[in-house]
Amino acid sequence: MSVEHVFAKNYTAEVRYVGTRGIHLDTQNRINVQNRVLPSNQLPTYFGSTPTPNSTNTLASIRAATPRIIPAYSAAGFTSNIVGFYQTVALTIMASRRNSPVVSRTAF
Repeated sequence: MSVEHVFAKNYTAEVRYVGTRGIHLDTQNRINVQNRVLPSNQLPTYFGSTPTPNSTNTLASIRAATPRIIPAYSAAGFTSNIVGFYQTVALTIMASRRNSPVVSRTAF
């Protein structure tokens, strides 16, 4: 939603509300948890009885080698899940004069 107003023939002001509204969000993001299984330490895949070349990894060794919580979050004291549901709301105010640069400010 936005409102624009022209005044004194050469000036324009515009105010915008930009937002999303989330109801019954089906997904959640754990923003401080990292993937433990990467291409370099993947679990073996078996086709028949022959494992893929990277067969030395076990789930226990992957859990021991890679922490679940991102180290920067752990160091800051966030040792359990931080769950985020994203919703964005912003107010934008723009002012301009004919043949001049636009001045814009946004607040979240």
